[in-house]
Amino acid sequence: MSTEDKELLEGVLSKLEFETCKDMLVKPLPDEYIEKEIVKPVDTGEKDSDGYTVSDTETVKETVLTTFRKGIVLRIPAGYTWLDEDHHPEVGDIVAYPRKAGIDFDLFKDSQLVNPYNVVAYIKK
Repeated sequence: MSTEDKELLEGVLSKLEFETCKDMLVKPLPDEYIEKEIVKPVDTGEKDSDGYTVSDTETVKETVLTTFRKGIVLRIPAGYTWLDEDHHPEVGDIVAYPRKAGIDFDLFKDSQLVNPYNVVAYIKK
């Protein structure tokens, strides 16, 4: 982590007065999008012998929001013990978690609470 990043992190942490008990406090990073192939039905305007509409399919590439989200760890629950003592995220690391697992924590601007069990990957800083 560069000295500029460390100074920024320390500035944010100095304003944070909460200690978390159950969940990690995470600062979500900007949303990321991926290009994905999606199969869509196309109406042909025809009907089969039973009267049902006959449709065809087409594959379309669309830009969609990722299923997972990245965020910077601001706090780890007090007294939390990791299953793997050698490999786990620390304050300042970037974690990946399912988008639906984050709960907005409106008592600290632009932050979310994430259960440590929902963290699927991390990047050491």
